[in-house]
Amino acid sequence: MITDKNNPPTNDKGRWERGLDPWHKDAFPDEHQHAAPRQTGLRKEGWFELDGFGNPIAFIPDGEDV
Repeated sequence: MITDKNNPPTNDKGRWERGLDPWHKDAFPDEHQHAAPRQTGLRKEGWFELDGFGNPIAFIPDGEDV
């Protein structure tokens, strides 16, 4: 299955939340953008996996085959 805004990585919808790539340089303050793992391209939307307390523990961008 390919992920997109209507299709989270699993059917467990309470475990996933929409958001923007947290590792893209645009997610970092100006003074720290040089340290971002993803420096180029558009900042993708995708799904954050949440733990039992609602904390994000993983990010899967739209378009991934899971």
